Amino acid sequence: MKILQNKIIDYSYANFTEIETLWDVNATYNYEDEARDGHYIYAYAGTNGTNTTASPSVDFLKLPQNRKWIKIRPSNYYAMLDGETKTQTEVNSTIDIEIQVSNYDAIALLDLEATNVIISLVDNATSTEVYTKTIDMLDTSSIVDFYSYAFNEIGKKPSAYIDDIPLYTSATLKIIINNIGSVAKCGRLVCGRTYYIGTTGYGANLNQESYSRKETDVFGNTTLAHSNSVNLDSYEVSVQTSSVPNIRRKFKELDAVAILFIMDESQNTILDNLLTFGYYQAFSILIPDSQISTASLQIKGIL
Repeated sequence: MKILQNKIIDYSYANFTEIETLWDVNATYNYEDEARDGHYIYAYAGTNGTNTTASPSVDFLKLPQNRKWIKIRPSNYYAMLDGETKTQTEVNSTIDIEIQVSNYDAIALLDLEATNVIISLVDNATSTEVYTKTIDMLDTSSIVDFYSYAFNEIGKKPSAYIDDIPLYTSATLKIIINNIGSVAKCGRLVCGRTYYIGTTGYGANLNQESYSRKETDVFGNTTLAHSNSVNLDSYEVSVQTSSVPNIRRKFKELDAVAILFIMDESQNTILDNLLTFGYYQAFSILIPDSQISTASLQIKGIL
């Protein structure tokens, strides 16, 4: 098991920009009109033909009953950096971005719609490309014989994760997400330095917590309204007993912080690395002896 906290707050280059209309203190707005303030889009909930002296982001900090602006989503530019996975940055065919990194060894791209992803690293000191990798996002796991090859639909993997990026103090990480013939989408970028916890044991319990609505009336008629669901997983991880104090401090530091949990680190994983972007709900360590201890975690994903 490794954990990865995102350190990227903006791109140094992107082949897309923020095109949403900015809020204007001199403009007037009608109910449900939208305007961008910073990286977020707000909807107006005031009287038609009026405005607020405070910007939408400042107005939104008021008590709910006093707000005139409601935050509804990030801009398309910022959607893959906003801390959620349900909002996606969308660009026709190719998302092309660059980010500045410093001794970061891993990157994850979540909630993807892509045919392939190309990652490369350029050392800023020498302008030399020192790393490159192409990840095929087509999922052929359902192809087991000629019949399935001929008739099964080939899907796409929902995430890409690599953790062998060489460490450079100052470097540019280039990310190209291709979805040729369609719209390239990415719900979350996570990049930083991984922190190793221990070896994930078998017996993991993988659950989904649904937020869809299922209602049955007194006559037995059922209404299903699809929404979203999040991972709700439980793991046991074998850790070195000598590392317990550091691990305990690390989890205290990350209390109520959104991070990426990587439970399956193998390169040829059959479980998509068991990635969950979220937070831990419960954490405990059992110390049976001076060699190996067991950390138990319950993790909840973030939409």
